[in-house]
Amino acid sequence: SKGDGYCDYLEALWNGWSKAFENPELPFYIVQLAPYGGYGNPPDRYCEIRTAQERFAQDHAYAGIIPTVDVGEQDNIHPCRKRTVAMRLAAMALNRDYGRKDIPCECPKVVSCRAQGDAVLISFEHVRAWSRCGDEQPGEFEVAGTNGVFKAATVEYGKGTLKVLSKEVERPKAVRYLWNWHLAGKLKSECGLPVPPFCINVQDDVQ
Repeated sequence: SKGDGYCDYLEALWNGWSKAFENPELPFYIVQLAPYGGYGNPPDRYCEIRTAQERFAQDHAYAGIIPTVDVGEQDNIHPCRKRTVAMRLAAMALNRDYGRKDIPCECPKVVSCRAQGDAVLISFEHVRAWSRCGDEQPGEFEVAGTNGVFKAATVEYGKGTLKVLSKEVERPKAVRYLWNWHLAGKLKSECGLPVPPFCINVQDDVQ
């Protein structure tokens, strides 16, 4: 897939830089693709590349990724809010490389996704309380059943958790957030770091 190929590109880029700088543990921080509305409906390859960026950061101890889902522009594939991007990159470098553990740098990350009756309970790390900018946009959270068709869902906010439910889906098998990548993400942690887009399968019922 295009995503697998993009992981190979990132690996090759890091290998070249780490050799050039003679540093086998060279920090490598990635800026996630920002939302952009110029292509209309999201092509699969865009979602695959964004997922590949996240996978590379998760699979390599020296790598990290910052979210940009809240700084995209409908008509500009290179959004103008560079300061936000720079501040998040600086926070990651200060936290990871310069010992400033008091500076938060990790965005909310899904650690479990379990069925709870007809709802889905999603647990996160790197978040204690949720911050929302305005109301949710239609389609931000979606749930799919056994037929694989995603339906818009409502959300209940807990302490580091989200309970997602669609009245049109009785047995949830997958849940996704902002998978239509031209939408701007409004859901953030108490530190102001947004939840990145995701699409994950649902595990068995919570007992």
